[in-house]
Amino acid sequence: MPNLVILENHALVAKGISLIVEGERENNIVFIAHDSDKLLAYVQEHKSDIDIAILDIELNNGQETGSDIAARIRAEHPHIKILFLTSYKRREYIIPVFGKYEGLL
Repeated sequence: MPNLVILENHALVAKGISLIVEGERENNIVFIAHDSDKLLAYVQEHKSDIDIAILDIELNNGQETGSDIAARIRAEHPHIKILFLTSYKRREYIIPVFGKYEGLL
């Protein structure tokens, strides 16, 4: 059963994602973060227990994007697969992650 973490800055969206993901397969959501600092701290502490990170591509914090967070996770923990979520169709969000990581939803 894969262990997943979610980074989504909207609590209601994060809860919906977790319900869908856990209902589709035998997935285990081990942590939901609404900001990147909390996610990165959790990943650092529990790195060997995490299989997949689901990241919002646009975090609305004005500083880092999901792509930035993915690059940091990948550099330190290459075993963690990364999936992105987005409703954006703008190229500046899609192009930096397309083909670099495991998926874009």
